Amino acid sequence: MQLELMPFKKSIVALETSLDVYDSPLTLDDSVMAKQLREKAIQAFEVSYDLMWQVLRHYLVLASVLQVEDMDDLAFAKLVQVANEQGLLRSKLDAWTVFSALREITLDPYDEEQADEVFSFLSDYLVEAKFLFDQLSKRSK
Repeated sequence: MQLELMPFKKSIVALETSLDVYDSPLTLDDSVMAKQLREKAIQAFEVSYDLMWQVLRHYLVLASVLQVEDMDDLAFAKLVQVANEQGLLRSKLDAWTVFSALREITLDPYDEEQADEVFSFLSDYLVEAKFLFDQLSKRSK
C-alpha cells in the first residue's frame, strides 16, 4: 500500500523541534525568541493537523475501510470512531474534539490568550500525531 507520509512526518518533526527549543535554556531570558518559537509551534500544529486528516482519510480508503464517496459526508466523530476501530488513534473522540477546537481557534485573528491555550495542548497533540504516524508507517510497508 503506497501512502505518502513524508510531509506528515516533517510537520511532526517541525512541531517537536519547536517545542524542544521552546523548553530549552535558549528561551529563559529571551521572551521574543520564546514568542517566536511558540508561534512556530502553532504553525507546525496547523500544518500537521491538516496533513494528519488527509493522510488518515487516504489510508482508510487505500485499506478499503471506507469508500472515497463516503468521505465527503463522513462526520468528524465517525472518522475518529473508524480510526479508533482500526487501532490508528491513541485517544478517543474527546481528545480529538479538543484538538479540532484548537485548530479552529487558529483560524481566528491572532489573540494572545488563544495562542497560549492552543500552545498548552501541543505536547498532547504531538504524542497523538506520533502514534498515528507510527501506526500508518507500520501498515503502509
